[in-house]
Amino acid sequence: MAGSSRGTDETRVRDALDPLFTDADFTTGPVAGMYPERGQPGLWLDFLGPRDVSQISKSAARMTRACRSG
Repeated sequence: MAGSSRGTDETRVRDALDPLFTDADFTTGPVAGMYPERGQPGLWLDFLGPRDVSQISKSAARMTRACRSG
């Protein structure tokens, strides 16, 4: 029942449970130092670009086949 005002099963479970970690856990708590302060570095555009083009072309090919067969 995704998209309903009740939310998804996952969000209802998340809201019913206490948080597993808080922001403070990552700065001063038990997992401090396991992750970089500024987060995970982003991916380079020269890596993302060809992947996105490949996904778009595969998606367009699937849509074309679906239109021709339907």
